[in-house]
Amino acid sequence: MAYIGEELQAPELDQPVLELQAGQVAVTQAPQASGGTGTVVPIIQGGTGAATTAAALANLGAAPSNATYITQTANAVLSAEQSLSALATGYMKVTTATGVISSQAVPIPIADGGTNDTGTVWTAYTPTITTQTGTITALGTVTGRYKTLGKTVFFQVSIAITTNGTGAGSVRATLPLTGAAFEFSISGVETALTGKGLAGWTLTSATYVIIIFSDGTYPGADGRRLVVSGVYESA
Repeated sequence: MAYIGEELQAPELDQPVLELQAGQVAVTQAPQASGGTGTVVPIIQGGTGAATTAAALANLGAAPSNATYITQTANAVLSAEQSLSALATGYMKVTTATGVISSQAVPIPIADGGTNDTGTVWTAYTPTITTQTGTITALGTVTGRYKTLGKTVFFQVSIAITTNGTGAGSVRATLPLTGAAFEFSISGVETALTGKGLAGWTLTSATYVIIIFSDGTYPGADGRRLVVSGVYESA
């Protein structure tokens, strides 16, 4: 207790005080009542006082600061970070092997027009040729080719007739794949003798295409070549 007129003196503080400073942990000897300034005693980095935040994290067993981190915003302590805030607005794109993240502009481009077609060639097949009535006696070269994109089938057929025989009505060529439950129209041309246009169609769930001249007459005859192509949906 102090009395009126008595000089007040601060009590001596001679116990060390734990002090947290940026980048280091230190023990401070508290100032004495005699006016001492106190002493900072660094205890990190071998007592040098040179500890940095990154070094302190490393000493504590944290991940190294030079590892690659993905952060929302930039952090000056990390030397190899990738900050999402630095990217342009768009969809996130990750580069294969390197793992580097970048922005993909909107809209996202889809390879091959979204068809998933990587430039594969058409597939060859040999169609079976028949007629509505009668029989073609001798065929020349008969070829077929097709390509699919999902359930969409593109196809082309070439039919050389050496000797028509008793074939009549229409010419029929098998399809590479069975059609869906819809009818599809086909077009073509007789390329060897007449140059006349050909018409064709498939029935529902068809396994073959029906071919006639555009005027509705039978297209077959000795020496003729029928070439047709079209698109249809497979089953």
